[in-house]
Amino acid sequence: MRFLVPLDVRGCAHAVIERALWLVRLAPQARIDLMTVMPATPTGGHKTLQVGGRTLTFSDALDEETLALLRGYAILVDKNGALGDIIVRTGSAADVIIAECRTRRPDMVIMGSHARVGLARAVFGSVAESVLRNSGCPVLIEPAGKGLVEHPAEVTIQADAEASG
Repeated sequence: MRFLVPLDVRGCAHAVIERALWLVRLAPQARIDLMTVMPATPTGGHKTLQVGGRTLTFSDALDEETLALLRGYAILVDKNGALGDIIVRTGSAADVIIAECRTRRPDMVIMGSHARVGLARAVFGSVAESVLRNSGCPVLIEPAGKGLVEHPAEVTIQADAEASG
C-alpha cells in the first residue's frame, strides 16, 4: 500500500504521522509519501534535506522552520521503515494535493483537519473537505486535537481490487 500524507507541519502533523504509522503497522510493506504545500512565492535558491542516506533539494520557499519540521517527520517515518518520497510543492494546498493524487494514485490519503467551523470555515475553506470530495481515493482525516485511541479496534486494510490490478 502507498499512503500520501500531506502535512501542515505547523498544524496537527504529529497526529497525522502517528495515524499513518499506526496504519503501516497493519499493512506491512506500506510506504508513506510525505508532502507539504507552500504558498506560491518567488524563489532564488535551494535547500537540501538529508534523510536515510538520501539528499533532496527544494527551492528556498521551504523556510528553515518548515524544513526542520519536515526533516523530523521524515526521519521518524524512515526509522519505521516506511519512507517513500518527500514531496514539496507550491500553490493552493487543496488543488496541489488533488493533482498529486491524480498523478501518484495512492491507495489512501491521510491528512489532518484544522476542524474550523462557522466564519473561519467560510473564510478559509476546508482543504480536507476538498481533497475528500475530489481526490479519487479514500481519505482518512485526523481531526485537530484528537489523539489516537488507547486500544484501537482491529482494522484490516485491503487495497481496492481495481487498484491492485
